[in-house]
Amino acid sequence: MAVVFAALWRSGTARKLFEELAATAKIQQPAASLFPTTCEEAEHNNKKLKESGMCSIGHVEPFYGALNTWADVKGAVKARSYKGEIILVQDTRLDMAVQWQWRLLRMGYSNTLQLSKGEHACAALRNVYGQHGGCAWWGHSLDHHPAFLAARGGHVGGGGAAGAAGDEAGLGPGLVALFEDMPAYWKYQLAVMILRLGGTNVLVMDSDLVLLDDFYWWMRQPDYTGVNLWTQMDGTGSLNIGVLYARDVAPNGPVTWALAEGIYRNVRWSESTRLLQAANNSNHGCWDQSTVTDAVWSALVGRPIFPRCMDFRHLDRTWSTREDGHKAWLAAHEAIILPALSRKNFSMERPGPACQEGTVGANGLFTQSGTLHMPHTGGEWPAKYGGQLMEAPGPRAKAWLAMMAGSGTPMWPDPEDPTAKDAAAAVKTETFAFFSRHMVCDWSSCGTNGMLMPQAAPGGEPCVVIGHFVVSPDIQLGKRFQLLHNGAFSPQLAVALHGPGGPYLATNTHLHGHSSHAGAMRAGAMAHMGRHGNSLPLPKVLALHPSAYSPYPGPDNSTAASPSGAMYLRTKLQYKEVVEALATVALVADRTVALPKLSCDFAWMHRDPAMGFLYPGKHVVPWRYLEGEVWAPFGPSLDKLGCEWYAWVRHGCLHGPLHKEARGHGHVNPHPAARMILSAEFDVLLDALPAIEREPKPGNVLPLPAGATAPDEWGIANVTTEALTAALKDVPSEHAIVYVEKPIRVVDLPQVQSLALYQWKATCCGLGYPESLMHSCDNWPY
Repeated sequence: MAVVFAALWRSGTARKLFEELAATAKIQQPAASLFPTTCEEAEHNNKKLKESGMCSIGHVEPFYGALNTWADVKGAVKARSYKGEIILVQDTRLDMAVQWQWRLLRMGYSNTLQLSKGEHACAALRNVYGQHGGCAWWGHSLDHHPAFLAARGGHVGGGGAAGAAGDEAGLGPGLVALFEDMPAYWKYQLAVMILRLGGTNVLVMDSDLVLLDDFYWWMRQPDYTGVNLWTQMDGTGSLNIGVLYARDVAPNGPVTWALAEGIYRNVRWSESTRLLQAANNSNHGCWDQSTVTDAVWSALVGRPIFPRCMDFRHLDRTWSTREDGHKAWLAAHEAIILPALSRKNFSMERPGPACQEGTVGANGLFTQSGTLHMPHTGGEWPAKYGGQLMEAPGPRAKAWLAMMAGSGTPMWPDPEDPTAKDAAAAVKTETFAFFSRHMVCDWSSCGTNGMLMPQAAPGGEPCVVIGHFVVSPDIQLGKRFQLLHNGAFSPQLAVALHGPGGPYLATNTHLHGHSSHAGAMRAGAMAHMGRHGNSLPLPKVLALHPSAYSPYPGPDNSTAASPSGAMYLRTKLQYKEVVEALATVALVADRTVALPKLSCDFAWMHRDPAMGFLYPGKHVVPWRYLEGEVWAPFGPSLDKLGCEWYAWVRHGCLHGPLHKEARGHGHVNPHPAARMILSAEFDVLLDALPAIEREPKPGNVLPLPAGATAPDEWGIANVTTEALTAALKDVPSEHAIVYVEKPIRVVDLPQVQSLALYQWKATCCGLGYPESLMHSCDNWPY
């Protein structure tokens, strides 16, 4: 795919599509009305903004350009930083990048810089955000072994001042390049280079984040002063670098070295894996989070170690079970890492931290911290720590060191140079700590308990400062879905970018490519269609009539209908059966199912009361009683919550496959078959429609077809395709919503629709419940 994409780019075909993408974004966006453009507007969302003094809207300059030289990096930092602070992110998906910028501006932060794939994506961001945005891309990449590098000489040694002196090994004076092409490294390399320049604090973020409170205000409180490197704690006990903040660090100190080392180790391993393979590890590199963790732990213990990257040995099948294998490996590293960490307690007096009491228990809010040193081998590579795992730097590694030295600030001592031990010991120490759960918390720990919903904040003060979604039932869809449910997604911005169908996963899912190239090509195709007036269409929806069912449980979970005749949903299985019945009608009507909106009050959405999780009769945060990993609450307030079943948040539930047209190989029609919209999305649709189109009325209500049977045990009547088709003739097709008067099921679907239903059920965890054909459905507790 990368080769094909490069060829298309050189030929001008792909470039033209991306130019059209930028033009489309410009045509469709009334952007300035969709995000705060003054500090006064942002203060409505960030109550501490005025006190923190960190509203940067109107105080930074725009920057859109390539990073080819150190001068470019300095120019980007000068333009986009405010009071010595800058925020970095990267994303290859245009709509997610645009939404992230909106979330930051909503909090008053314009001191941001996004790293993108290239000029095409930055042009689209510029058309939306103009002077309020910043976007950069790496003009050159050295994530390969070019002949001109291999042919040139270099320097012996493991890095530092000695390795960087003299010949620049392939990069001319002042030039910069990207050394790891994986998108996750784009922002981290820039963060390292900004720290090498000195004078600017860097907050590095993933794009699946929501800011709920003023980050800078909290970082100035006593709990958070005096620490140079903050990161989120991962569930494994290592660093989660999706949120990383480096403050007041030296350009040649332990923090800057550790973050640079996280990239440098992979650069060296990419040149030679001989020592890795000798240790029975078949990797050609290491995950960014693991290699940064290893580098920080190295600074913590004062010598280079590799506990995370070497935590498995693919070429030794017995290593993980032997006493002298994995167990001894863990013991050796825990013996030096754990004593170097100390407990740090946080105050819980304010309402935000106090909200955590229901989840952290008697231990309160605490974390671990430690002192970082400039590490040095001391001339030894002990076998219990893996021995020597990196060979002498090759051409790319030398080029990396030369580029680091190009910042003009002093380099750190070489950790592998036997003569540099005293110099390493003389480097001033810095401090590291994990953020508390109040400062940064993930979806599993806090989101499932309602603590990432600003509208549910107890007493109006958020339970969490930064919410990081991290995991999701569906990798491609779930995080965007979680953003929507937690009020951190702008449907209006999605419409401005992609047309009326932009806010809905059923119509806009295809823009979430499974790789940067796939996402870019699909975005280019969408731009081509949009340029010709075919932006994503609004789905035509089939919904259950509001009077046909009760969104609340019956008295004592009654099985009888309500006094008005509305059906009570007694079990999760009955709910699924009703939706599946609607799906059969939608297939005949050629419409998109709108999932019925349910409250969060049903007993079958709650944990077992016998375990002590009692529903108090009204919703409170944190809600330990609700199965938050299965049901996602949403709504304007605690007393108006709806609950969405995660089993619907799957590609196979929401849309059909992309259809290929007969106009040539690889030509993509960017309009997938829209199968289903979530109940939260149905609220968005209702808000977008004129009042006359929202409510059920004569003409947009499908009555019970002739010959319908009596309702079965689930409350669903059976009908034939012929009877349904006849009834649909009296419902004009132009209606945005058609309401089904009573739950009905088509029992004799034609062959095409019957096969479509089978495929739908086979790829949708909700429709396949309780025994789905998809193995991945068994990986989540639906």
